[in-house]
Amino acid sequence: MNYINTDKQKEYQQQYFQKNKIKIYSQRNGWIITLNEYNEMLKQAKNKCSLCDKDNGNRKLFIDHNHNTGKVRGLLCNKCNSALGMFNDDAELLKKASDYVIKYQ
Repeated sequence: MNYINTDKQKEYQQQYFQKNKIKIYSQRNGWIITLNEYNEMLKQAKNKCSLCDKDNGNRKLFIDHNHNTGKVRGLLCNKCNSALGMFNDDAELLKKASDYVIKYQ
């Protein structure tokens, strides 16, 4: 499945969010941001993932947040967002994984 947003899709989404004044939110995860806030974050990040710093092209960046506090941290590409999720945001486990990869380079 291809998740690339075309310009037409982006325009529709922006018009829909503006018209309906909808906020991007996740009740389950406890964060809320507006479309304008998301777009500003995207502009600040220069459409790059906050973790790997790779340009994400036309693909959407995911809203990363602290699962304990709900605080939005930044925008991540699908791979980095999934990776953090797989490690349950456990900093110690992530450090162990980093040390492991470095050890066997």
